[in-house]
Amino acid sequence: MITETVRDYAAKKCLLLACFNEQTAPLNAIIARGGEPTPFLPASYLWRHPDFRLVYTADKINID
Repeated sequence: MITETVRDYAAKKCLLLACFNEQTAPLNAIIARGGEPTPFLPASYLWRHPDFRLVYTADKINID
């Protein structure tokens, strides 16, 4: 009998790394909604994680 739940497989920590200018508008929309999840902004579901962290930089990342 399978007794596992989604919680049994959930990550203990959640880190979202955002480092592109194109991510600014979606992140601002999520923040404006108070982190309320919506299917139009899939990353908004991460806000519900109990140990969620967001790292954002507008600096360009160059890989040479």
